[in-house]
Amino acid sequence: MLDTGQRPPQPSTLVKALAILLLFLGTLAATAKPKIAYVNMDVILTNYYRKAMVEKDVQDRIEALKSSPRVLAVQEMDAKLKELADTVRDKTQKEATRETAAEEFNSISIEYPALMEEMEQFLTEEKRKATTELVETIEDIQAEVRAEISAIGKSEGYDLILERGGKTSSQVSPIIYLRDGTDLTEIVLSKLNANAPAEKKEEESGEATATSE
Repeated sequence: MLDTGQRPPQPSTLVKALAILLLFLGTLAATAKPKIAYVNMDVILTNYYRKAMVEKDVQDRIEALKSSPRVLAVQEMDAKLKELADTVRDKTQKEATRETAAEEFNSISIEYPALMEEMEQFLTEEKRKATTELVETIEDIQAEVRAEISAIGKSEGYDLILERGGKTSSQVSPIIYLRDGTDLTEIVLSKLNANAPAEKKEEESGEATATSE
């Protein structure tokens, strides 16, 4: 999987969020029993077909760069230089043939660094664009997931929906135990994957169950 460059919330942010959460729960407890649920965003994002598709698309684009014209041109030049070098070293060849090969080798060697630099710049820029597009698309997907969770929360009358997959500085979920909390992870995934291609639905159903365990 490719690295999106996103950083998890800092410990101070999590502490503040938990403090606000406790205050909110205290307010709810004073009025009526709150209806609370939770989701595991890691499981949802891992098994949402759109995220898997965009990640595969980016990986395919990066893999395709290996056969781009600039890369092929450098590979052809590499092969030609090797062929000429072998001819120059081959003492069974005529002297004139070896001299001609040496001249051509020197001529191509002068062009080679510029061609190599052009190829490397091209690959770097294309990979940067692909990674940037991936990050932006995943941010859109995360917003879509949050919107779906909010819609379920409103329609089902939940007072609070927590995210169970977040990690503190000790890499432990801030929610270790929740009494009477409903896990909406599978429900959210089911709605998000409703329009998935047929072959994807079977894959994601099995993967979601395995990841939750």
